[in-house]
Amino acid sequence: MKKLLILFLALCAATIGAQTYILEESYLISGDEIRASHIIQIDAKNDFVIDRFDGRGGVQYPIAKLKRIFATHGVIVDAGAPIISFYFADTVDIDLIEKMVIEKFLEVYPKMQINHIAVRPLSFTDISHLEIAQIDISQNALKRSKGTFVVWFGDENTRVKRLFFSYEIDAVTRVLRASRLIPSGALLSQENTEETLLAFDQFSSVPIDQTLLEKVMAKARMQKGEVITQTKVKLLPDVEKNQKIRVEVVSNGVKLSFWAIAQKTAQIGERIEVKDDSGKKFWVRITGKDLAVID
Repeated sequence: MKKLLILFLALCAATIGAQTYILEESYLISGDEIRASHIIQIDAKNDFVIDRFDGRGGVQYPIAKLKRIFATHGVIVDAGAPIISFYFADTVDIDLIEKMVIEKFLEVYPKMQINHIAVRPLSFTDISHLEIAQIDISQNALKRSKGTFVVWFGDENTRVKRLFFSYEIDAVTRVLRASRLIPSGALLSQENTEETLLAFDQFSSVPIDQTLLEKVMAKARMQKGEVITQTKVKLLPDVEKNQKIRVEVVSNGVKLSFWAIAQKTAQIGERIEVKDDSGKKFWVRITGKDLAVID
């Protein structure tokens, strides 16, 4: 009994002074074994096998069970998540998925500089026999540095299975800020804006770029230093209401044109109603500044 008490006290003393390792919610594992060294820093001589995939795409453990496993080796672990997932990395091409995610972000933020990206599956199944067909990232996810998205597997014509993934991006991007107070209705230009490099975290809306200067106006007053996003501006109309525009029409191979009055403001590509000199109304498509065609 005395020996058992001494052993218990020794274990308690070792535990009190031991480091607590905080586990992540999921891990990608190369190879068919899940080892302690995949999760924590541990000497090779003290490393041990937790589980094997044995053909499975992944394994999940309650944190309570992992605590017991590590405790038998004198190691203390904990986690914020109740379940810890281990995924067999060889069942999915993570590098390709990361590249696809980066392409999605660069479509929205052409001037973004991505320092690092981490992608992890949130569910597991064996999809090693399937190709990646496409990825779906919502517009809201593209405004944040952390989020989730869907990867479809199969081929471009047949999507047979989907998996959910998380992503985390460390990046900076160039944005336009108000260089001074911008009143509502003011035209945005180089005179009242400035470009700056900003750490990418979360945007309420996608920032505008310099190509829109002189083409948009402020919807509401903007304070100095405020990031200018798409929801804070509106495009200047290519055609104003009651403006005289030139309408073109092709009849029997001959192009004819005449003047008409726009019945509303419009952008290029929009269809609006116009009225000619006789008072007749008809629909046209705006093709340029002060220009429209009858389709």
